[in-house]
Amino acid sequence: RNPSRPITIVPVYLAYEHVMEIGSYVKELSGARKQAENVWQILSIPGKLRNYGQGYVNFGRPIEIHSMLDTLSPGWKTAAAEGRTKPDWLRKSVDTMGLAVMFGLADSAVVNGLTMSALVLLSSPKFTVTRSDTERDLTKLAKLLRLTTTSRFIRFPFDEGDTLMRQALELHEFKPVSSASGDCFDLDYKEYIRLTYYRNNIIHLYIIPSLIMRILTNTEKIDKAELVRCAGIVYPFLRRELFADLGTPMEAGLRRSVSALIRLEVIEELNGCYQMQKKADRQFALMLAGVCEETLLRYGILIDALSDTGPKTRDSVTAKCVEQAQLLTVMNGRKRAPEFFDRTVFTEALSTMKDECYITEGPDGQLAVNLEKLADFADIVKPLIASARRDMWKSTFHFDSDA
Repeated sequence: RNPSRPITIVPVYLAYEHVMEIGSYVKELSGARKQAENVWQILSIPGKLRNYGQGYVNFGRPIEIHSMLDTLSPGWKTAAAEGRTKPDWLRKSVDTMGLAVMFGLADSAVVNGLTMSALVLLSSPKFTVTRSDTERDLTKLAKLLRLTTTSRFIRFPFDEGDTLMRQALELHEFKPVSSASGDCFDLDYKEYIRLTYYRNNIIHLYIIPSLIMRILTNTEKIDKAELVRCAGIVYPFLRRELFADLGTPMEAGLRRSVSALIRLEVIEELNGCYQMQKKADRQFALMLAGVCEETLLRYGILIDALSDTGPKTRDSVTAKCVEQAQLLTVMNGRKRAPEFFDRTVFTEALSTMKDECYITEGPDGQLAVNLEKLADFADIVKPLIASARRDMWKSTFHFDSDA
């Protein structure tokens, strides 16, 4: 209504090393209603006070609204001058600005010992790992982030793994277990659930290197062009769900992650192909490959739901995905956070399917599936989750036996 007045939105990232409300967060994800605040909750706070670590306020890249509107809808000032309350460009522009804010927040994340420890422990096979291996992984993760990030807004540590581990343990979200071979971490369900919250704060920073490692731990070697093709098909889903932005062109960001993994001596380039280094730290490679496992599992569930014959709507597909994800959670001994079967995640993935032309939606709400395009997506995702499928659901889904 006042086009001459410049407006800027500044993403502000609020980060806490330790959050008091994790229990409520988990209950609400599981379907419980948000508990109304009352005086008894306030009076109970002193009994909960302990070491909650540091708090951070991080400012992201400013978003100039006028410049964005000039790009999205060059005639917006005319519509504003005419006094139209809801011009045609408004909804799309607001959605675009909302995404810009979310990418701005993701691009100004704060990484600390607890979030990194959570990432390592939840991504390690069987969720069990020794303390020495964890500290070594933390050192490499910190270096990987320094090599891959291009954002001047992200705050990340320069500490070694032992320091990061000590900082994490001081917050008492998980604890080591003594064994004959030294301290190790074997998470119980409550520890696992709590740590998922902290992992999710930084998972977007490691999801692309994880995808690369997932591909390379599944094959002896891969041609450069084929790696770009595979990553390019999965990337739009990761970008929308996790706000993981490789920039433009996407290939440049992908090459940056590959170069970082080469410098960490995990993979190598040979005769135009990428492959695992023979002397690579196998524990680190498998841990990093495990970061994207849950995300790819959800895509596998969605592929299966869309592959079924018969009429389909967004609601019916989403409901089936939630049902199958819940079943998978039970089969996995509940070592999955409630977010794994969160309806919103599948809804967003379906929206990406529509944007990328995997599906079209008719006037009656019925979905038409591009089976050829979906098959290309399945050919990439199925092998990457084959081991998880064998371990956890075997006969639950309709995947080919040789996937």
